Amino acid sequence: MINRIQNSYIFNDFLKYQKESFCWFIFIGLDNQLNNISGLNIICPIINIKIYSEESRKLPIDPILFQGFNKNSILEIKIPIEISFKKINEILVKKDALIVDIPIMNPYGSFIINGCERVIVSQIIRSSGIYFKNKKNINNIFKNQISATLIPEYGSWIHFKLKQEEFNSNIFSIFMKINEHLNFLIAYFNKSAFFNTIKLNLKLNQNYLNLFNKKDYSLGKFGRLKLNDNLKLILNQKFKNITYFDIKQILNKLQLFSFYNLISDDIYHLKFKRIRFIGEFLNNICNIGFKRILDDFIYEISEEYMEKKNIKIFLSNAVHSSINEFFTSSQLSQFLDQINPISYISHLRKISYFGPGGLKTEGIFFDIRDIHPSHYGKICIIETAEGKNVGLTLSLAITARINKLGFLESPFWRVLNGKVINWGNPIYLTSELEDEYKIAPADTIINNKNYIEKDFITVRYKQDFINILASEIDFIAITSLQTFSVAASLIPFFEHNDANRVLMGSNMQRQSVPLLFPQKPIIGTGLEYQIAINSGMSLIASISGIVETVTSNKISIKNSLNQIIHYKLNKYLRSNQKTSLNQSPNIWKGEKIIKGQSITNGPAILDSELALGQNILVAYMPWNGYNFEDAILINERLIYEDIFSSIHIEIYTIKVNPNKIQPEKIMKIYDTLDKTAIEKLDNNGIIKIGTFVTSGDILVNKAIYISKELQDPFVYLFNLLLYKKPLTIKDSSLTLPNGKSGRVIDIKVTNQIRKFKNKKVYDIQSVSVVISQIRKIEIGDKMAGRHGNKGIVSKIVSRYDMPFLPDGTAIDIVLNPLGVPSRMNVGQLYECLLGLAGDKLNKRFKILPFDETFGLQASRILINKKLRLASIINNESWLFNPYTPGKIILLDGRTGLQFENPITVGISYMLKLIHLAEDKIHSRSVNTYKLDTQQPLRGKSNNGGQRFGEMEIWALEAFGAAFTLKELITIKSDDVYGRSKVIFNIRDNKNITKFDISESLKILIQELKALGLDISLMTLNNFNIKDNYNFEYII
Repeated sequence: MINRIQNSYIFNDFLKYQKESFCWFIFIGLDNQLNNISGLNIICPIINIKIYSEESRKLPIDPILFQGFNKNSILEIKIPIEISFKKINEILVKKDALIVDIPIMNPYGSFIINGCERVIVSQIIRSSGIYFKNKKNINNIFKNQISATLIPEYGSWIHFKLKQEEFNSNIFSIFMKINEHLNFLIAYFNKSAFFNTIKLNLKLNQNYLNLFNKKDYSLGKFGRLKLNDNLKLILNQKFKNITYFDIKQILNKLQLFSFYNLISDDIYHLKFKRIRFIGEFLNNICNIGFKRILDDFIYEISEEYMEKKNIKIFLSNAVHSSINEFFTSSQLSQFLDQINPISYISHLRKISYFGPGGLKTEGIFFDIRDIHPSHYGKICIIETAEGKNVGLTLSLAITARINKLGFLESPFWRVLNGKVINWGNPIYLTSELEDEYKIAPADTIINNKNYIEKDFITVRYKQDFINILASEIDFIAITSLQTFSVAASLIPFFEHNDANRVLMGSNMQRQSVPLLFPQKPIIGTGLEYQIAINSGMSLIASISGIVETVTSNKISIKNSLNQIIHYKLNKYLRSNQKTSLNQSPNIWKGEKIIKGQSITNGPAILDSELALGQNILVAYMPWNGYNFEDAILINERLIYEDIFSSIHIEIYTIKVNPNKIQPEKIMKIYDTLDKTAIEKLDNNGIIKIGTFVTSGDILVNKAIYISKELQDPFVYLFNLLLYKKPLTIKDSSLTLPNGKSGRVIDIKVTNQIRKFKNKKVYDIQSVSVVISQIRKIEIGDKMAGRHGNKGIVSKIVSRYDMPFLPDGTAIDIVLNPLGVPSRMNVGQLYECLLGLAGDKLNKRFKILPFDETFGLQASRILINKKLRLASIINNESWLFNPYTPGKIILLDGRTGLQFENPITVGISYMLKLIHLAEDKIHSRSVNTYKLDTQQPLRGKSNNGGQRFGEMEIWALEAFGAAFTLKELITIKSDDVYGRSKVIFNIRDNKNITKFDISESLKILIQELKALGLDISLMTLNNFNIKDNYNFEYII
């Protein structure tokens, strides 16, 4: 029996290496840094300060959790310091004076910084070491430009360049460049004598000798390893500084390049690149910070203080400020993308070329962005950002791991004489080792005795493809998903798609909103379970036992020792993207639980599996032009049955300003507000939990007290004349913004305690109101499948007007068939048809990609078989027509007649994306303007206008709409005089006649005058070339 390699390999925890890196820093790296400063003496004129870091204490401080108010979870390190007085040789103080706060990683890889969840993205950088370059001259081999670059871990790059002397073409000089000002001759040799010894230049200066100083230059353990490998040295790895042997060997290798015309090092190969995780970043920051402690001790001490033993020490903590700066402002510290589990995992597995020691944003060429053969099994060849960062933000491949030196490795099964050893642990190979072996792809056919069936196999060898005998194969890949990321591996049949569309599909899955009633996909790839477990968005049982109690917010499990473990569920928490993070139990009282089992559903997690969207009945057909250009036509059933409804959570906060001149207080205001406006508030003036609010409703009543001195005298006199009580309170309440509505689900009140007549009084400092909203799908919302097939909802059609199947089932979504052939994402059709068969057979399928192993058109054969089986079992002959397989005769819901041709109908897995119309739409009338150009601002957050650009002006010119155009570029934009005048004209019911000069034109003229050009604007009426005029200057 012939079969493919079984997927017996179990993937590692997708967040394993991020968590391991941080644990290494806390338990090893941090201790090493503390040991380095242990016993450090800081000698001052009056006192000695000694640091005892070996006696330091680590105190974890747990966070306080609330909707968007998560405080920093930190590890506080207290380091004792001894201060002794020189005169009397007496120890004055020994206390915990040096305190370092380090944010703690939560169990799922993210950090809480200033109340927000953030993630530290891993960085890919060029490893320290030596790189040789031979820029070949096509016309003359002797005029090749040969150079070498030595990259240390810290210190400036050192360049070596081979130069041919003009007076004698056989003599070559080697120049050494340390920086822009230091470029000197270091050696020369005669090429006519074969392997002539290099003659060193004796005029070496101090700058050359500084290279060997460990303080100025260090290769680090990675650089020393690479240097030894490249130069065939046998120096101990403890020698991290540059040595004389290194320089000599570099010069010898440059000589070899000139003799044998060797090939340049491929700097884009992964063997020259390392991955830096969070642990290494924090270790480097602490290393720099602890070294600066000596300079950052600032103290104020005098002799009389010494005598009284009263010492005041002010510490400017370099370590704390460095760590804080890294977590808050580094390019690698990013706002966590936690829309759904796959976005969470993908963000933590992201790799970036940017950050400290990485690339800058400008001047990045194509070569560094491109896919390299060495990426196989280590970096995903599909998933990357679209736009300017394409190829610069990457994702780890699903099976990749990082070794102790930071180099990527990928697992393979060993092959001996054609037999695959696919049991036990796989063998991990780096990119450098991979080039030396012949490696077969994962979809190679093997028999039941684990021998490769075919005689000749196409394998990878030295970054090329060759055909060899099966007995010559060294390794075989463990899975067909090996070279793809987690998100890309969730797409079924993606081998039938264009790579650009798979990229879009994997990126759009990360934007999928968790639905109110999600469904597990009928067609999956088998990774849905592990993603749900590793994401941390559902609770995992830490022990085996029996369920004692289950409620909506608490689960209790009793273990074999009769100990009860309680698990608290998250209920409607707000994510960083304002979606809902809610957990619900998926177990029952009395059920047996195994350690590591998922015990709750979570956002986009159902029954321990990832469930991002819904299985929807789809037809590929045009419908009255409403699905033109990727637009999507949907059935009203999706709204009434909440198929694509989702929960979104907003937080609104108001603070009390402690101003003594105009004191503020949160209280219920009765005087100035209607009873209807305050009827939903409690006695403190705060909205009640459970209240449904709409835009304009008061959430929190805040009063500002106005003293008589600050009141407007005219208003005060007016109130006296009308026998009105003068206003002493001004309403400054928090109201719900326009276009918002929802239900109040939580309130957070921060109090300040003060004493008044020997009693504690609580003053409210701030109030935060949490409002949840259910959003149904509407026109303008963005939807997508898993194959990069995205579109906007254009029309919601009555279920009676939608096309329907012969059994009367109405179609849910109508897609444009023209969106498939040109985009070349045919995988959606395979998914659609197999999904229909699975629905009718009441089965779910797990499909691994690249199933052509089973034979040509294996996917098509499988789908035809399943559709035919479904039609026989259900006795529905219309399901499978052998003449038009996969196509069904549909009936028009409006006329009841059949459509002319059979139509592709099936069940696709559709997602609702975070780009919702309700978040995008806004309107503006008269509002804020830019200070310089006086044009309206842009963006919804600024209540800005819509840009009317150059091409839009051309369109109005083409239509001859002169007055519309004049309005747009004057009174609706930056005509300051005209727009103020038009308000009065509208009020007085007059025509709009007054137009002035645009403010931006005035600015242009002023800028031209600044360049020395005398330009002015003048008005002329009834111009005649023969007449003389007195000009009236406008500007």
